[in-house]
Amino acid sequence: AEALLTRVGDQPVGGAAVSLALDAAAIRAEALLASGDGAAAADAYGRLIDRAGGDARRGTWLARHGAALAAAEEWSDAADALARALPLLQRDPGAGNARSDALLLYAGVLLELGRPGEAEATLERLAREVPRSPRRVEAELLAIRARLDSGDVEGALERAERLDAEEVDEAFREAVAFRLGETRRAAGRDAEAVEAYDEVVRRAPDGPRAAASLAA
Repeated sequence: AEALLTRVGDQPVGGAAVSLALDAAAIRAEALLASGDGAAAADAYGRLIDRAGGDARRGTWLARHGAALAAAEEWSDAADALARALPLLQRDPGAGNARSDALLLYAGVLLELGRPGEAEATLERLAREVPRSPRRVEAELLAIRARLDSGDVEGALERAERLDAEEVDEAFREAVAFRLGETRRAAGRDAEAVEAYDEVVRRAPDGPRAAASLAA
C-alpha cells in the first residue's frame, strides 16, 4: 500500500487527478509520522507542500509538517512551519481543532527553543481563540513549564496548585502531579515535592515520569 501511495503521490499530475495525488501523498506522510519516523514524514510533507500550491488544505499540511519536524527534534524548522500554518488555519472556519493542536505544538516547540515568553503568549492566544479547546489541560501544563523556564517560580507554583485542585480527567493526573512536584521543588518545598512525586509513581510506576520522580 505504501509503495502504491508513493507512486501516485510523486507523479506529476494535472486536472482532476491533482486532488487524488495530494490525498495519497498526505496519507503516506501521515503514515510515516504515525510509525515514528519523523524525519521521513517531514520530508514527505515537505514535498507535498511544494506541490500543494493554493490548496485549501495547505494550512493543515503545514501544521502536520511542523509536527513531523518536531518529532524529528528539528525545532527551528518546526517553529517556522507552524508559524506559516497558523495564519492559514485562522482563516479556515473548519480548522478549530487543527488550530488548537497547532498552537499547542507551537508553544511546546518554542519552549524547546528556549523562548518561554513567546510560548506563554502563544498559549494565551490559544485560550482566546479556542476557549473550549479539548487540549486545555495540556496547555496549562505547558504554561506552568513556561513560567518555570522564565524564572517565575511562584507564578508556576500557583498555577500548578490551582490545576491540581481541579477535577481534571484521570488521564492527566500523573502529568499534573509531576508538574506540581517540579514547581514545589523549584520553590524549595522539598517535602511537598516528594509527596507529588510519590503520586506520580503510584499512578504510573513503570512510566518515564516515575523514573524522573524517583531520581529527583
